[in-house]
Amino acid sequence: MKEIETDGQILGRILGGIRRNKKSKDKKWTIAYVAEQAELDENFVEKFLREGKKEPQFVTIAKLAEALELSIDDLWEEYKKERYPSGE
Repeated sequence: MKEIETDGQILGRILGGIRRNKKSKDKKWTIAYVAEQAELDENFVEKFLREGKKEPQFVTIAKLAEALELSIDDLWEEYKKERYPSGE
């Protein structure tokens, strides 16, 4: 049986993918750079972007999205695509 992903895991995967995409075009987009821009602990950011978190705080998600130059609206659209792939 497939384990259902938490919202935090989905958000972590989305934000991590955006960071990797940006890094492929510009090497400055390291975990350390994103953590600094978001004013969050580097170890926390690395773990979150790799594994997600069951109950992420909105402010944490907002800080990471802003650091990655992603609007909350765009993040929400990406989240809906992942959570409801068939448009449920």
